[in-house]
Amino acid sequence: IGGSPPGASSNGKFYLSVVLAVLLIYTVSLIYIRWRVKAFQAGAFHQSCFRFNTYIGMAVILTALGEDSIRPFGILVGFLIPLNNVLAVATLSWYADDRSTLALRFRQAARAMASNPLIIACVSGVIYSRTVGGFPSFIESGLGLMGGMTLPLALLSIGGDLNPTGVRDNLEPALVSAGFKMLALPVIGWGFMRMMGVSGPDMQIGMIYFTLPVSPGTYVLSSQLNSDTRLAATTIVLQTALSVIPLAAVLAIFG
Repeated sequence: IGGSPPGASSNGKFYLSVVLAVLLIYTVSLIYIRWRVKAFQAGAFHQSCFRFNTYIGMAVILTALGEDSIRPFGILVGFLIPLNNVLAVATLSWYADDRSTLALRFRQAARAMASNPLIIACVSGVIYSRTVGGFPSFIESGLGLMGGMTLPLALLSIGGDLNPTGVRDNLEPALVSAGFKMLALPVIGWGFMRMMGVSGPDMQIGMIYFTLPVSPGTYVLSSQLNSDTRLAATTIVLQTALSVIPLAAVLAIFG
């Protein structure tokens, strides 16, 4: 994010339509939680309905659309990661201790959001890119190497919490969250983008974003904020495997 050049152009309607789609899924899935999901699983389930895997997104967009599409996707990521993490941390903090008072829950959520490293990193990256933009080559290379390690390390950690019993016990909520993330979200997002006149490369980038599987960071936040890590692990593995289907469909239709 910090490496984006300052003053990069953007299509406001495209970004607005994506944000509106995420907020609508956030709200609908929150209603579903109140109806069907246990408090201990609420945070892990909820963030699996709208968070996304940046690394898979970058790889798909670079391969399918080329380097010119990386910049608008990077801008999209720059404000969606903080937004998604604020939404995720708010839910996780709210359900972390259902015996807390309302005021205490709000304080815990605010403290968790203010100290969340993903939010801090993305906000810092946006400020840096708007004021300076770009890194010296040796810093760029070092950050690239560290960034490349994060996904395999996260998947190794997730694998340690997977077992046949955990997958079987959490299959239903994991499938429901996958339905929210990779079926309902793409349909709603497409509707918002059509309504706002988004087309061309922006439509392609948006539809790829909507069909991405959930981020491995879901597991980390669930572990830190006292939610169900087995559900988070099952959801990540399931969505990553199933994402081949909606991504292939989107690339065939919009590619």
